[in-house]
Amino acid sequence: INAEYGGGPSCMVEGGEWSSCGVPACVWDVLCHNSLLRSTFRGEQDTGMKGTTSHPCQRWDHDWPHPHTYHPSAANQRLYGIGHHNKCRNPSPKSTAVPWCYPEDSYLTRYVYCTEIPDCENS
Repeated sequence: INAEYGGGPSCMVEGGEWSSCGVPACVWDVLCHNSLLRSTFRGEQDTGMKGTTSHPCQRWDHDWPHPHTYHPSAANQRLYGIGHHNKCRNPSPKSTAVPWCYPEDSYLTRYVYCTEIPDCENS
């Protein structure tokens, strides 16, 4: 990511120069779930499902009831949208395809998937 190119993705090309790669910065701020770009969701969904039960999401800057390592940082904000909020995100795109969160109201359930997010392919 290079600020000279609007904060969007950038690539070093032959000769050691930077290019915008032709990808706009806004591609990282999508309000739907993209199964190929698994960590791009930046919407307002703040509940997840376990079976038929809806659970409010725990804030990413809190460690209760679930201690975790995905705290707000410059890198986590840029890569995954993790911030001082409780919105669904996917900071583990290699192992999970959909946004998720830690449930605020259940110590026994470690995480819940945010299944109410529309697919980008169908929206």
